[in-house]
Amino acid sequence: MSFISHFRLRTRIIPTLTIAVVLALAAFPVFAASVPLQIGVDPFTQASCHASALTNHQANVEPDSFSNGSMIVAAYQVGRIYDGGACAIGFSTSTDNGATWTSGLLPGVTKYVGGGTFDRATDAAVAYDAQHNTWIISSLVLTEAGGVQGAGIRNSLSTNGGLTWPTVTSIPNTAGMISPDKNWIVCDNTATSPFYGNCYTELDDNGAGNRMEMSRSTDGGATWSVAATNSNGIIGGQPVVRPDGTVIVPTANANETAIGAFNSTNGGVSWSATTTIATIKHHSVAGSLREGPLPSAEIDGAGTFQRFLYVTLPSLQHVLLVTALLSTIWTSANLTQIFVLTGGGPNYATTTVPVLSYLVAIPGKQIGMGSAQSMMLVPFYCVLVYFLTRRMLRQD
Repeated sequence: MSFISHFRLRTRIIPTLTIAVVLALAAFPVFAASVPLQIGVDPFTQASCHASALTNHQANVEPDSFSNGSMIVAAYQVGRIYDGGACAIGFSTSTDNGATWTSGLLPGVTKYVGGGTFDRATDAAVAYDAQHNTWIISSLVLTEAGGVQGAGIRNSLSTNGGLTWPTVTSIPNTAGMISPDKNWIVCDNTATSPFYGNCYTELDDNGAGNRMEMSRSTDGGATWSVAATNSNGIIGGQPVVRPDGTVIVPTANANETAIGAFNSTNGGVSWSATTTIATIKHHSVAGSLREGPLPSAEIDGAGTFQRFLYVTLPSLQHVLLVTALLSTIWTSANLTQIFVLTGGGPNYATTTVPVLSYLVAIPGKQIGMGSAQSMMLVPFYCVLVYFLTRRMLRQD
């Protein structure tokens, strides 16, 4: 290429690249300028919800959410108070996969909203009961007299798709309950489960060594059993339900030094002892921040075949790939069986590369040619090893 033509090529390329870069940079702010959709507000001020000199208004915190079909319900603390709880529990509901939202405050829980009697509320958790078509928001209610402490668990119910929450029910405290804490709720939504429609609430008694408590409802949260216990100390349990109705509760122990789990196979009538899964090595952060290593858990509806296909089989994939590679190499390099059985015949119908190499090198007395033919598969092996190794490294 001449200097002139080379120069013309460069003068065409440079403006093109410049235009491409400018267009890319111009498009970038479109993504950078996107704003998260606000789905809830704190309507309180220090005048309308004093609670404490350290109440943090315009602060909606510790959200939980649950979805069913195109519906999403989220719940959260509204007006967080430094020494525990919030002025109210807020909710946000979407019926169109999160495109639009309806939000408000749960009535009948705290004294600041809709006739409630408790001073504060916290630890909102959301569940949906498909059997009874009921959304449930579980909240821990607090009192301030004698120091802030848990007083009980209240359940706000909605039967119109999470748009209004007119009904509030309570879980009866067990005898000697001192200070309930860290509630969580789940419902059994598998139609084939023997306990379809059961809902389960986990909590612990903070004033009694964080004693585990589990209550159940069989009527869409309208009534709840007195909590059963396995007498173990736990904190932060999060119940999940298997398709066969077994309830499993991963949890931290009372000292937050280990993660364990307990379960029920009879619809929440009784609960197993807690089995330790792993110990925790945890470095506390500076500033006295609350950041305990509490667990989080979810479960899907996979059956035996799905578990094998998506869990067991992928874990065996490396072994299967290496086995397939070695089997391919050994089979393609096999001489003895084919030569003994057919000798490469009839009419070369069973002549493989190893057999051909042998016939040319030994009976045909062309050692060089036979040796060259025996190397024909080496490039194929190299390509196969390259792609299999690349695949395994990508998966790791």
